[in-house]
Parts: sequence; structure tokens; C-alpha cells
Amino acid sequence: EPFFNFDVYTNGQPRLMIYDANIAMFNFHFAEVDIRSDAEPVRVTITMNPAEMAVTCYINGEAKQTIEIPDTYVAGALPQVIAVGSDNRAGNDQFFKGQLFSFSMHSEALSADEVAAGSDKALIAKYDFTTNNNANAHLSGNGNDLVGELLIADPNAPAALRLIPQLKNHITLPEIIADMPLTFDAVVSLPTTYADRAGS
Repeated sequence: EPFFNFDVYTNGQPRLMIYDANIAMFNFHFAEVDIRSDAEPVRVTITMNPAEMAVTCYINGEAKQTIEIPDTYVAGALPQVIAVGSDNRAGNDQFFKGQLFSFSMHSEALSADEVAAGSDKALIAKYDFTTNNNANAHLSGNGNDLVGELLIADPNAPAALRLIPQLKNHITLPEIIADMPLTFDAVVSLPTTYADRAGS
């Protein structure tokens, strides 16, 4: 079935790894971007824009790299069960190794101005763990709420979601969402010491 993975690859480089509607694999690897930082958390945003046939990675609201979507890509839909900080593939142990402060998903490709402004346009889901890190912190409030519960792996974690390998955090979409257009947005902290895969 179609597969969609937004993760941090080697040396802090974000990527989207997608199996499209024909189960062909596409790897949008932002090799010019490094989200690792020992200072402030970093906001990483990725948009899939079918009008421009491009995937763009923004860091703190600023466009850093754009990758063309091949014309062989066949648009499909997101899987309805989405893993946060982990991976739905059986046997995969690439759990996110940093801190996750917030994340959101949008059913449109936000413009550069909307990304810079932190727009909630076309919001599918939004979680902010800085305001409530001991319970489900769903904040979308737009009638298109997710169903199920996002579990918090470490209730003692200060102002962020920390993950443990044995616990997978899942959310379930109540309806089919197209994989394009789409925007992912997350605020994360990943130390500069991480050189291998940092996970989903």
C-alpha cells in the first residue's frame, strides 16, 4: 500500500520517502539542509506542491531547498494510521532521537508567506507539547479532528515529547487525505552529535 515517511536522515538532513499510488518509491532527500542545533529548537516545514511539481524544505520559515517531483509520480493518499516519532514498517527501529515540541499537518501546500507566518490554513492536525505534555494535546479545532489517542512516551519530559523505542505513538485520520497538496511542520531539537539516522 502507499507509504509516506517524513524523517531526519543522516547528518540532520530531512527527507520524505514515499511509495506512490503505484507503490513506486520516491526519495526526496534534502541534502543541503541540516536541522541539528545545540542552541534553540528548529522549525522544519516541508510542502508538496502539485501545481509546481515541487517539494520544498523550509527552516524557521525560510526556504532552503526545493526538489522537483518527477512526472512519473502518481498521486495517491496518506495512510490513515500515522506513526509519530516512529515508523509503521514492521521491524524498523528508526525512532526519533531528539525532542519533538510540536507538529502539524495541512491539506494544502502552504505558500512561502504562510509558512513564514506559521499559518493554520487547511489544518488537518496540530499538536503542541509545550503547553500540555502529559495528555493528548490536539489543537486543530477545525472539525477535522483525528481519532484515537497520541500517547506521551515520557510524562516527566519538560516541554517536549521524548520517545522510547518500545512505545509507538499513532494517530488515525478519520478520512482519506490526498498526499498532494500537503504540508508537514514540526519544531524539533536534535543535537549536533547525531550523525546517523535520527528517525521519523
